[in-house]
Amino acid sequence: LFMNRVHDRTLPLPVTLSGKNKYKPGDYPIGHTHLVSKRLLELIKQLNRDYEALPSQIYYKEKEPIWDTYYSMLLPEYEAFNWDKSVHDAGEDKIICFIDKLVLSKERLQDIPRENNIFVLQEHCTDLICTQTAKNLIEQAGIIDVRFIELEVE
Repeated sequence: LFMNRVHDRTLPLPVTLSGKNKYKPGDYPIGHTHLVSKRLLELIKQLNRDYEALPSQIYYKEKEPIWDTYYSMLLPEYEAFNWDKSVHDAGEDKIICFIDKLVLSKERLQDIPRENNIFVLQEHCTDLICTQTAKNLIEQAGIIDVRFIELEVE
């Protein structure tokens, strides 16, 4: 499981991940895997029509199961990156390596279904993008380990 994709669907569930410490996790402990708690999953179910939640188990040093079951999220991907206004490093193949300033395309955002309030950028699927509706619901629920950055839209 990497970058919003499952590479081998024949592997048994739960998805296994390894942690190097036993800290008490919050609701979004490992961002790049889009790993979420049951609490956050319940909100995503309210906010999105499209998603897939894969049960996941974290192991301490690859041996001892730790934490409750979390869920690795596969979320819809949309093209919404503003190539002209964003400040980024990308190769000739338009694969984005690093983003200094993310600007969303106003034109492309209009094409995103209103039933999906949380999604990833098809052009760079490591970060989650959400609507104001999702942000408000997540904050009202007291979800921890999630931070929001307001993005420009042009």
